[in-house]
Amino acid sequence: MKAFKQNHLSVSESKDTGILTISIKNFSPVATKRWAGLLVADINEHMRCENVSSAEARIAYLEGKLNETNIADIQQAFVKAEKERIRGSVITEPQSPAPIK
Repeated sequence: MKAFKQNHLSVSESKDTGILTISIKNFSPVATKRWAGLLVADINEHMRCENVSSAEARIAYLEGKLNETNIADIQQAFVKAEKERIRGSVITEPQSPAPIK
């Protein structure tokens, strides 16, 4: 992996936009395309997992707050907020085409 990074992979970040640029150098365009596709797929999966984990953490926080209170109106507000969070989590989870292309 170290040799691949040194000889074939270059990553840079734009200071203005924060956008990362990944470059892969190889004599074979087929291999280069395959490597790039694998990297993009891995990055997309990582980002999807982070989004799901973040949504799950927010849901767990709201559930904890819900268990702490006995006032019906407050409980209803937490239930409503939790449903919105779950809806966001469900939308994020099955996301096949992830943010990087």
